[in-house]
Amino acid sequence: MFKISISYGLACGLFLLLLFYASSLVGIDPFINLIHFFFDAVLIAIFVAIASLDFKRKVENRIFHFWQGMTLGFGVYLTATIIFVLGLSLIIYFQEDIVINYHIDATKFLEERKDIYIEEFGNSGYENQINAIERTSAFDLVKSMTTKKMITGFLITPLIAIILRKKPK
Repeated sequence: MFKISISYGLACGLFLLLLFYASSLVGIDPFINLIHFFFDAVLIAIFVAIASLDFKRKVENRIFHFWQGMTLGFGVYLTATIIFVLGLSLIIYFQEDIVINYHIDATKFLEERKDIYIEEFGNSGYENQINAIERTSAFDLVKSMTTKKMITGFLITPLIAIILRKKPK
C-alpha cells in the first residue's frame, strides 16, 4: 500500500512543481491566482484516484475499504506536498526575485480592488494588509502553499475513498 501511495505521490509532486513553474513562466502568479489552486486540486484528486484504483485492482482483488482509500490518499498527498515543498524551496532559493515579484503582484492585486477592500474592512484593514504583504517572506510563501496542498488533499481524499469503496458480499 505504501509503495503505491509513495510512487503516485512522487509523480503528483513533480506534476505540481511543473504546473507551478509553467504558471510562473506564462505570467500567472501561482501564489495569488485561484485558478492555480483549482488545477492543484484536480491534480491531487487524479493521483489519489489512480493510486486507489491501482491498489484496488492489483492488490486487494477489487475489494476496497474506506480506510484503505484514506491511507492511500494520505500517502499520496503527503508525499506530493513534500516533493512540492522541496522543489519550491529550491526554486525560491535560485530565483530570489520570486518573493519580490509576489510583493509587487499582491500589492497590485490589492490596489485594483482597493475600493471594495476599504468598504469591507476599512482604511486600517487595507493598510494592515499592505503591510502584511510587504512583510511576507519566502518561508511564508512556502508555508502558505504547503497548507493549501495539505488541506486540498485532506478534503478530496474522503470523497474518493467513499466513491471507490467496495466491500465483500
